[in-house]
Amino acid sequence: MSAGIPKEPKECPRVIFALLAYNQEKFIREAVESALTQTYQPLEIILSDDCSSDQTFEIIKTMVAAYDGPHKVIIQQNPTNIGLIEHVNKVAMESNSDFIVVAAGDDISKPNRTCTLVEAWQLTEALLVYSKADFMDQNGNRVTTPRNAPGSVMPKSLKEFALSRSKYIGATGAWDKKLFADFGRITETGSYEDLVLAYRAKLIGKLHHVDEALVIYRQGVGITSNFGNKLTHRSERFLDKAAKRTVFIAVLWQRLRDTTRVRNHDIKLRAILLLKIARFYVDRLLLVMGAAVFNGFRSLKKLLNRY
Repeated sequence: MSAGIPKEPKECPRVIFALLAYNQEKFIREAVESALTQTYQPLEIILSDDCSSDQTFEIIKTMVAAYDGPHKVIIQQNPTNIGLIEHVNKVAMESNSDFIVVAAGDDISKPNRTCTLVEAWQLTEALLVYSKADFMDQNGNRVTTPRNAPGSVMPKSLKEFALSRSKYIGATGAWDKKLFADFGRITETGSYEDLVLAYRAKLIGKLHHVDEALVIYRQGVGITSNFGNKLTHRSERFLDKAAKRTVFIAVLWQRLRDTTRVRNHDIKLRAILLLKIARFYVDRLLLVMGAAVFNGFRSLKKLLNRY
């Protein structure tokens, strides 16, 4: 995806490493430890908890109190649970750095992760940089990387990107602040930030994939999962088809809004997104009507069977 790469990286800018956590007391120690052991300097680490109901934030406070390393560490907790998208918005909009490396409270970032992503960002001038990941289960056991892991193949054209559900793994990514400075907050709170930010980067610039596993990704227990103690090896299927369609329509609405924010935006691209959205609502209407007709016939059959 990159072209015209300079021979040497620029000087080291101040970077933010933002770890977002919610109800991850079982995994947060490893995640925080991996943040504190990042080799990049100068680094500001933000450990942000979305009003967890378990011991996640208490563990964070204890670990930071014992930390005497070189990084500046800020801990914060939202007074109420605001959800993933608003949590992302809050950290991104309040950041005073041009580059934010994001992490999840259940994953492990390798020590060289920030260094590698910053170097790739500087060399390629990409607005979003993401990497490969190694995979583990909820118990920390390494598992085989899925054949179709997110981010392995990205759409090439902007049109394909606008309609695609392809994404990178959000917990492997890092963003240029321009993705929020130019577009503002993500307003569709039912969407996913990786699907939104990847499109924003493609819309006004480019993405860059680092072909190195910089994160150990824990399958099926992320912030967006609601399985609690009922996790299984199929836990990544945390939404049924109807719910996934609802999420994707929120993504399409956000992409449409983001498209209109671009000066001299492509009218055809806007029309393509509108048609896709319209088709979604038509399909849903037909589904509801079909269910109503089916239930009507079934009720009529029961009534006739009485006589």
